[in-house]
Amino acid sequence: MSEIRTIEHINALFGGLWGLLQRPETIAGYILETAADWRKTRSWLQLLIGLPLLGGSIFVFSTTLLAAFRSTSSIVHDSFIEADKRVAQTEIEKLAFDEHYIRNQVRERPNINVQKKDDSDDGFGLKRSALRLNDELVKSEKFIGVDVLLRRALWVKPDSSQAKYRLALISSINSQLEKPLETADSLMKELATKENENNSQAHAWMAANLLGMNSRGEQIELVELERHLASASKWKSVDAELLRYYSEVCIKAGNLDKALIIAKQAAESRVERNLDYAKICKALGPKHELEMRRAATAAEAAFQMKRGTAAETDFDRLCLAEVLILQDRLDAAIEVLEERIQDTSSDHKRVRVGLASLYIDMFLKDNSEAFDKVPARTIAQNRPSSSKGSTERSADIDWSSLQKAAKLDRDNPSVGEVIAVCMRKYNVQFPTELKDVLSHQVSTEFASPLARQALADMYMLNNNVAKARIEWEKILAVDPNFIEALNNLAIFLSREIPPQIDRAIELSSRAYQLQPNNAEIADTYGEVLMAAQKYVDAVALLERSIRIDPSRINSRKRLMECYLRLGMNEMASEQDGRIREMEAQLEEAKRLEEEAKKKALEQAKKEEGKKSGELAKPAPSVKETSPP
Repeated sequence: MSEIRTIEHINALFGGLWGLLQRPETIAGYILETAADWRKTRSWLQLLIGLPLLGGSIFVFSTTLLAAFRSTSSIVHDSFIEADKRVAQTEIEKLAFDEHYIRNQVRERPNINVQKKDDSDDGFGLKRSALRLNDELVKSEKFIGVDVLLRRALWVKPDSSQAKYRLALISSINSQLEKPLETADSLMKELATKENENNSQAHAWMAANLLGMNSRGEQIELVELERHLASASKWKSVDAELLRYYSEVCIKAGNLDKALIIAKQAAESRVERNLDYAKICKALGPKHELEMRRAATAAEAAFQMKRGTAAETDFDRLCLAEVLILQDRLDAAIEVLEERIQDTSSDHKRVRVGLASLYIDMFLKDNSEAFDKVPARTIAQNRPSSSKGSTERSADIDWSSLQKAAKLDRDNPSVGEVIAVCMRKYNVQFPTELKDVLSHQVSTEFASPLARQALADMYMLNNNVAKARIEWEKILAVDPNFIEALNNLAIFLSREIPPQIDRAIELSSRAYQLQPNNAEIADTYGEVLMAAQKYVDAVALLERSIRIDPSRINSRKRLMECYLRLGMNEMASEQDGRIREMEAQLEEAKRLEEEAKKKALEQAKKEEGKKSGELAKPAPSVKETSPP
């Protein structure tokens, strides 16, 4: 009987304990109930067994409760401390961002003391030359331990931005992962969309991604890039190169004041970036002259320290030359670039291109008077003009700077562009080597669209439309939005026999969408629509052309023809009267101009005759007088 009672007591105790585990809030009630039951039964066995079990259950419950209420942040924090002991976050951050910026061409890989392994695809279709040091670190046990600790922290606290940031960093340089870059990018993208302590770093990462896409020729949203750069600039350790790109974006947006602030921030973190600060100061005018001089001096000192050392790159030498130009020391700039080229250990292509561009600028500046003070590189935007009298200028042109540029970089499109533009505008006599350069560029596809447009215009002056068309087609293959080629080819196709109306409409429509306020473009579009017998639409375009430029007689003649085709005889007569009036005014202006030229010529002859007469007179005699 007693055995049954004991078993019953034990079952009751364990049943009670199980109920406590399920409902901890009933502990107080259980204690009181047990005490009351003991007072009735006076069972010492129940008391001796129950009290220890009750105490143990309370201890287990308290420990569980404390663990439950323990902050998950402290667990994550402990993981970070342990991870930092293995590999510090700053070390991982530097390696990850260095690789990221180099991969996206934000900046170049250092060219000294670098051991590279064979190139391999990095998952973005790019070649990545990782440092061996990085690979050794990634394969080490301490690096793997960091990865485990961070994943543990994320398991405990899935929304930890710090853990996600660190994991993104190590993932990007972890060659052991199948898709390291995609993993890192997805984590950084998630961090960039939220407000967290690593938000600015994530924006810096995303900005570098966009810059890499842009360098590979992919389309990017400039507004999105600006947003990422703006947030990245708030990071205390933001890379100076990102700030440089941000200042350039601000300049393109016309916000020079903001660009100045960003450029100054970059200069404070990296002394070489004083060059950008100095350039913006110069653009802002005389009120920033002192700041410009100070920044240029600081930048020059930084680049001069690298000059001639193994650490110097071609980009450094070009920057030094640019600093010297800002200080109006052109000869010194040429000297430092020529010095770099004399080093035959490398091709120094970038320096050659930079020096060639400098010589081109010198050529245009030195010959500005011979070119009627019109910069040669803007001439190509004008319509073909007569070359009458242009050979008189050829003797005034000093070709030496352009010859030096061509010798330095025969494939430089700017050299061929200047030659072609001068040839079209002035029809001057060129040195043989410059003609050869242009021929070489045209035959090897190095010629720029502007150079080809100049050639096309020259062919048009000689009535060689077939060759001009070839050049227009080549221009549009490179630049589908080149206005002059679109406009001229559209006219040619609409006048061809038989006309290619559909393509002519396509080309003239694209040109009009690009420049709707250009009277010449609107006139061309109207003429093409006339050829397609779309007179109503042509009227709207021709009227717009006249509103933009009321002096366009040919546009008025086409408009009059459209009115006649549509039976709008009164409006046609009105245009006819206006055309006759304008032609009479032009004839009168031409007559007055010829009279003025005639009078000026007669006056010049009179003065020349007067001078000749004065020279022919004998000199007056001087009487000799004896001294008093």
